[in-house]
Formats: sequence, C-alpha cells, structure tokens
Amino acid sequence: YYDDNKIKNCQKIGQACGHVFNAVYNAATEGKFVLTVGGDHSLACPTISGIMRARPDTCVVWVDAHGDCNHPGTSPSGNYHGMPAAHAMGWFQERAKGFEWMDAHLLRSP
Repeated sequence: YYDDNKIKNCQKIGQACGHVFNAVYNAATEGKFVLTVGGDHSLACPTISGIMRARPDTCVVWVDAHGDCNHPGTSPSGNYHGMPAAHAMGWFQERAKGFEWMDAHLLRSP
C-alpha cells in the first residue's frame, strides 16, 4: 500500500474521493448530467471512475497545461492532485490507502 509517506494525506483524500465516486456513479446511473467542481484535480479520478463504471463507453479528453500523470514513485511533491490521471489509468504500482473503493474500477489498458 502507498501511504502518507508517498502520497500526502492519502487516507483522507481517498475517503473524500470515495464519496465523490459514489455520488457521481449514482447520478450517472440515473441518467443525470454530472458536473463536479472542486479545488484541485484530485476530483478527476473519482469523477472519471464513477462515470466509467456507470457508462463504460464514455471517452475522456483531458485538457490541461500538464497531464497529472505523476505516480507516487515519480511525484516530486507527493501531492495527489498531480496524480489522478495516472491513478485512473492504473499506473500506480501499489494500492493507495483510502482508495480501496476504486480498485475494481481502474482504467487499465488491455
């Protein structure tokens, strides 16, 4: 498991993101339009994961100045907001504490 030594506040962020994932998934399965607004890109991972679970044919286009594709082994800061794309794509080498809700929903490449 990755923990606070590799991802700052890992458990707390993971638990908060789990709530976002559940809300997004529930709204998407009801056919509702989903919009998440937050303070940083940490919300991207549970948003994408929730949508993809409810609507597996969804495509994601990531538009940003940088890709947020660091993982705990490459992140210079350890801040999760620089890692959500890598996490959603299954690039983490270990599970992350607090993010157990997401293990079955990673967007791993075939």
